[in-house]
Amino acid sequence: MASNITAQSMLEEISQGHLECPICSERFKQPKLLECSHSFCLQCLQNLKEKTPSTAILSCPVCRQDILLEENGIEGLKTDFKTVTLLEVIIAQEKRLKCQEEKQVPSEEHVSKCSKHTDKDLIMYCDRCNILICTTCIAKDHRLHPALEPTEALDKSKHHAEELLSKVRQCIETFNSAIQEIDMSRKTLDSMFAATKEKISKKADKEIAMEVERFIEEKQKLMDEAEQIYQDRVKTMETARATNCKEMTKAEHKQDEVNHLMDQGSCEIVQLIEKLLQDLEDYTKMKPSKVPDGLTYMNFKEDQKSLGRLVLQNKWTLKIEMKTYMNKAQQINRIFPKDVSANSNSDIFVSNFDNACWILIPAGSKPKSTVMPQTLSVEGLIKPRKMTVNNKDELIVLDNQTVKIFSGKYQLLHQFTPGQSGSKPSCIAVDDNNLIVVGYKNMNEISIHKPDGSLTTTIPAPGIGGYLTTYKQRLIYTNYKDKKLVSVGYNGDFVFSVDINQSGRPCGVCCDTDGCVYIAVWKGLESSTDNIHHYSPDGKYIGCIIKECVDPCGITFTPAGDLVVAAYKTVQIYHHE
Repeated sequence: MASNITAQSMLEEISQGHLECPICSERFKQPKLLECSHSFCLQCLQNLKEKTPSTAILSCPVCRQDILLEENGIEGLKTDFKTVTLLEVIIAQEKRLKCQEEKQVPSEEHVSKCSKHTDKDLIMYCDRCNILICTTCIAKDHRLHPALEPTEALDKSKHHAEELLSKVRQCIETFNSAIQEIDMSRKTLDSMFAATKEKISKKADKEIAMEVERFIEEKQKLMDEAEQIYQDRVKTMETARATNCKEMTKAEHKQDEVNHLMDQGSCEIVQLIEKLLQDLEDYTKMKPSKVPDGLTYMNFKEDQKSLGRLVLQNKWTLKIEMKTYMNKAQQINRIFPKDVSANSNSDIFVSNFDNACWILIPAGSKPKSTVMPQTLSVEGLIKPRKMTVNNKDELIVLDNQTVKIFSGKYQLLHQFTPGQSGSKPSCIAVDDNNLIVVGYKNMNEISIHKPDGSLTTTIPAPGIGGYLTTYKQRLIYTNYKDKKLVSVGYNGDFVFSVDINQSGRPCGVCCDTDGCVYIAVWKGLESSTDNIHHYSPDGKYIGCIIKECVDPCGITFTPAGDLVVAAYKTVQIYHHE
């Protein structure tokens, strides 16, 4: 029986037992592996699925296990790489056997001739050279080589084929085990991945819900608090208004009574008239009820640890006041500031009326500091009047009629002369994009320049004086002559123009980070009633924040939020509480 087992028969047995599709009973073509470990041809599965197109379930033709298909259907099933590998091996072995059969020893009825010695029969097989040889070949070329009978050589080849096929089967089993291990690992990973994502999502959702709930509670608490304060203040205002209306009505009534009696002209009513006149005189001495200062102010301040808090008083406290400085000769001089500016470190620059510049107060100076400001050595300045600082901490100075840009180390970078012939620059500012803005009092216009000084546009600015600031895409300036606060867009459109009804003339102007506008109002030389006033971003008056600030000129904010005022013979720094 053993002699009847051939390599070809073994290959056919392996093919029939492992490489044929259970559906078509032919060798696999594009085998697909189901979750139940049964394999089928791709086309066979597609034909089977066409019978139940409305469902995503495929029943295994062998074990009847239901398989849930993915969105791409049969195509999405895993390829059976084990079977593909085995097919490739079997096909390769079949090709090798076919080649050997073409070269094997012919039967007794037909004996092949030697290609070198054409009159000789091939009767032996050289085991070293693996070729059939004749007697002449043995005597000449293969005399010392081991030789076998053709039938013996065939048996040896069959035995070698059986050993090789056994190793191939073991190799296939190894590959199959490795594939199964990978599949199991993949399933475990998928499961762990899904579980991990679910845990992350649950934890995040829980934390987010808690934070949202906390913020909602904080929001509601702040809203309730603001509502209560608002209602209380409205009640106070309405009470004051009602009291004034009541007293005004009484006065009008007494006035009508007196007028009526006077029209009668009878001497008998003299005493009555005198009584009414006394009542009228008493009314002239009455003062109306007024709303307390600060009752209109309400704001919200953000906080990093919580949502924030309500700010009910617009209170500014004098933090530092500087009156003298040390010049280059180490002499103490009086400060006469006309303009101020601050860099990103909150170092403050001052333009003095004697045409010199200094770093006035270093950042981080403590309240009530006695630090002596030092003269800042800036070469190249002739008659500096106004200054500003861009977001690169470059100092931009309006020096006479020239704009000069200095580095953070006070080295002149470049300069340009803005405006047309005859223009006299009166103020300067810089926006968040480092565009330089120059105002001209004598031309009633503003020019906008790129950082290199090249002109981008010129817009009308009726009544512009000596002070100008920017906020986003808006220009804000004070009209000293007509007592106005004006805001225009970069395209020249008016945003607002409001009258300054504070018995004084507006000078310095600046904006905070929210766009609120602050202006210095000057009421005369060495007046003790000059103030700093606060306006909303749309120009509505909010109130006076600093009183009795003598002769305020330029004002600015530091990045730390402090308000710097160039006042009479002093530089004052205020902190918002």
